[in-house]
Amino acid sequence: MNSKDWTDTSPHPWRRYGARLTDIMLGGTVFWFLFGVIAYGVAPDAANRFFASLDGSGGRLLDLMMTVLISVPISAAFVGATGLSPGKWIFGVRVTRDGQLLGFGAAFNREVSIWIRGLGLGVPIVSLVTLANSFSRLKDKGSTQWDEAGAYVVTHRPESSGWSVAMWATIVALIVMRIGLNAL
Repeated sequence: MNSKDWTDTSPHPWRRYGARLTDIMLGGTVFWFLFGVIAYGVAPDAANRFFASLDGSGGRLLDLMMTVLISVPISAAFVGATGLSPGKWIFGVRVTRDGQLLGFGAAFNREVSIWIRGLGLGVPIVSLVTLANSFSRLKDKGSTQWDEAGAYVVTHRPESSGWSVAMWATIVALIVMRIGLNAL
């Protein structure tokens, strides 16, 4: 799809949220899988202790917060290089500045701002408040704090039945993946 197809600048908070959730889950799953393979290959006893520390409610909270944090450089690398991430591509969201790609530094700064202002550092209760505030601001003003601060332009691919199916299939796949991971 070429850049002239990304012309919709109206706010689409649910598409943006779906893209973000997809990126956090995909990036976190890939990271923790690779981390586990390396950790168990290098120091299996330490890996057992580390992953055991993530059991229980406190450990799950720490796991969630670390997973959200881990998504920051992963998303920055994708968005900086392409204007997209896997989730943004699926949900039809693109980020640029003056029509140009951000580069890693600007994309990283944007992701850190999202992590703090939009995701509340991944702390569940705080995150609900920051997500609600960001949703309201995006709906009311058409832009988020982090995009205004960096002069970032978020455009969207026009919706089509094929892309709508892909978005819904992704949501279902994320739910199934989460259920499957919880069963492990």
